[in-house]
Amino acid sequence: MRAGEVVESPEFECAGHKWKLQLYPGGSESSMDGYIAVYLFAILPSEFSEITMADLAFNIKKSDGQNYLVDDSAWMQFYMNSANPFTFSPMGGRDMGDRFGPDDFTELNKLLDSDVLEFGTLTIEVRMRLHPDDYCNDQRANLP
Repeated sequence: MRAGEVVESPEFECAGHKWKLQLYPGGSESSMDGYIAVYLFAILPSEFSEITMADLAFNIKKSDGQNYLVDDSAWMQFYMNSANPFTFSPMGGRDMGDRFGPDDFTELNKLLDSDVLEFGTLTIEVRMRLHPDDYCNDQRANLP
């Protein structure tokens, strides 16, 4: 796939909100060459005010259920703090709209050479904590 082409997961619910993952196998416009991008996307009704993210982590699961190591770590984590939170809102938080995640998640070639794809499906696990302390662990989205 070319940069900017997206594959979306089915919706899933976590901490009382609806989400989906957006995967860019060819990278997003902001990705380094050869890297995939993955973003958590908030599905918010227009009357909803906002969701403030405290922590967010992504992990790729191998076909045997074990963790795939992304850059020598099983989890790619983002820690926000009160000085620099990420806010999802119907009008779009920051300059990225209602999505947040790494432009350079992992190298596509390394991913294709590993045993993470099962029948062409990639499983990404998401862990998040919202303000005020709504936790959601081990949500998995399968991306065809």
